[in-house]
Amino acid sequence: MTATQARGGCLGADFVVTTVGNELAVEAARAAAGCPPAGRATVMRRFFTLADFLWGAGLTTRVVVSAPARLHEYTQLCRSDLTEEGEGFVRACLPAWRARACRDLGDRRERGVLAGWLAAYRARRPAGRRGSGGA
Repeated sequence: MTATQARGGCLGADFVVTTVGNELAVEAARAAAGCPPAGRATVMRRFFTLADFLWGAGLTTRVVVSAPARLHEYTQLCRSDLTEEGEGFVRACLPAWRARACRDLGDRRERGVLAGWLAAYRARRPAGRRGSGGA
């Protein structure tokens, strides 16, 4: 077992969708480009909010991170962590989720935003393509 596997990392042909470190780098680039900075604590909390929302909505195959205190820069969300629907949803919403960091409304309200996006995403998908086993 490699160190990456021991940390719950991506295996084989799997790939990393994002990491806390990547989200911090994206936020730093946005701040350098003149966007209002969100701050490290906000970026860390938003990673947890997203991962926990995905788990609660049945869009992940495992708990990615169990508590905000367990987050670190190497915490990652891998493709294998996501159901088929979860992968599609993350692909659709991640750019907008990142863009909202400077307008963060707190955990509860941001979960509401994610819930709205998920409802809209599901409304656009054929019923047979929902969930992890959809064909």
